[in-house]
Amino acid sequence: MVELGTFDASLAALRVKQVDAMVGALEAGYLLEEKGEAKVLTGLEKVAPKFHTHVVFARTELVKSNPDLVSRFLKGVFGSIAFMKANKEKTTEIATKVLHQSPAVMNRTWDYEISMFEDDGHFDPQAIDVLQQSFVAMGLAPEKIPVDKLYTTQFLPVKP
Repeated sequence: MVELGTFDASLAALRVKQVDAMVGALEAGYLLEEKGEAKVLTGLEKVAPKFHTHVVFARTELVKSNPDLVSRFLKGVFGSIAFMKANKEKTTEIATKVLHQSPAVMNRTWDYEISMFEDDGHFDPQAIDVLQQSFVAMGLAPEKIPVDKLYTTQFLPVKP
């Protein structure tokens, strides 16, 4: 395995056959397939089935000093998720314009990824356990970090 930095650097290495494969955003892989330049081999859920990929972060100080702002932000995030789940056509139309992708790529990406978005911000305990174990395995923590040090449930469930 080789870390090449940016997506563009990885793509350049792939194109000149310095590497055989790369990890990247799914929509980028679908675009490369559409252009006939590469093929999506697998999603990472096959390798790490219990993993949180869509997470909202905030500074601890902000959570303590302005919880109303954090709550309103989360309601906006989860309101957006609710909109996306209920409006595939409009969502993919917007994504096509914003991400400069084809409608086919955005529709395919929506189909694949929409089920990964949580409706209310809850965390899967098994995914958190994987995270805790990974910190120990990588030598980033001497033992499993307690859940209350990893995230807060103060705003859950989020009801947009």
